Amino acid sequence: MREAAAELCREPLRRKAARQPLGTHWTTFVQYPYRTSHLLGSDTVACSLAAPSSTGGRISHRLG
Repeated sequence: MREAAAELCREPLRRKAARQPLGTHWTTFVQYPYRTSHLLGSDTVACSLAAPSSTGGRISHRLG
């Protein structure tokens, strides 16, 4: 499940990261249902790009 979710997010997150200003330090988060939840019908995957506030980094585009 983890690998399938990561694969779904990989390219969209790369494109979004590429649009950020040079020097922006960012990280990604991929949320996916546990196996039991998936078997009960949950199939939502969330792909997030985040910049830590402690570095002053900012995301410059809406990541919708």
